Amino acid sequence: MRRVTPAAPSRGIVAAYLWSFRRDPAPPARRPPCRGGPRTRVLWAGLRYLPRQDGGSGAANGRIGQYEVYVSADGTNWGTAVATGAFANDASQKDVRFTATTGQHLRLRAVSEVAGNPWTSAAEIHALN
Repeated sequence: MRRVTPAAPSRGIVAAYLWSFRRDPAPPARRPPCRGGPRTRVLWAGLRYLPRQDGGSGAANGRIGQYEVYVSADGTNWGTAVATGAFANDASQKDVRFTATTGQHLRLRAVSEVAGNPWTSAAEIHALN
């Protein structure tokens, strides 16, 4: 995920934002989407991913297919994934649970997009403690 672009709502949607991520073949050196705080260690136990909810023919565009989740103490050393899997190709909220791990940074890496596109999107991503 190299570039993050907040897209303005369209078609009369007022209280929603869509985040789009360009997918890279290798994980970036440093760009965690979720951080505990300066020098704060957090006990991460999962994350919640909500695909875009705008409906219409392009609603599935950018849905994450396969994923990996990482936790890091310093935002540089990520080690092995604490969770891997594949999301169902639908608009429902997805929860990823893993063994509680202490760290400062949490990363959701999109390994693939459901239609093979080189980008992904999310309506919301939440860290679970």
